[in-house]
Amino acid sequence: MPFFVKTTIDGHAIQAPANTAKEAFAKAIEWQIVRQFPAVTISDGTQDYSIAEFSEALADDKVAASWRRRP
Repeated sequence: MPFFVKTTIDGHAIQAPANTAKEAFAKAIEWQIVRQFPAVTISDGTQDYSIAEFSEALADDKVAASWRRRP
């Protein structure tokens, strides 16, 4: 399942693809903490999650199957 990490800066939407939930989560954390992008979200193609919501979804095993998937 592909994921997308998304944010909006100065009215411009930015998104980056990620192949796994683990990659999407790491990229979202980098964008939020290191690059200090505002309102970073992660999309699984059907729903957008905040970083906290995505973390909870992983814990609830909603997207954990792709986390465990090997490239």
